[in-house]
Amino acid sequence: MDFDYKSIPVAPKLADLQDYYQTSVAFAKVLGVTRMTLIAWRDNPAKIKIKNQDKLDFLWCKYVFLPNIHR
Repeated sequence: MDFDYKSIPVAPKLADLQDYYQTSVAFAKVLGVTRMTLIAWRDNPAKIKIKNQDKLDFLWCKYVFLPNIHR
């Protein structure tokens, strides 16, 4: 299967992961950032460092993309 998860914009990934974690506190904690950082990322995705983009991509693939493949 060829799937380019990097081509998906960060905004939908943030929204999907926020839905998965249900609270911004839980979501921020798993990423190791503050809630204010999440807000800053939503306002300006260019502020997301590569290491954090990698974390977002990993979590999105693990908890959003992969579980929905077989639906």
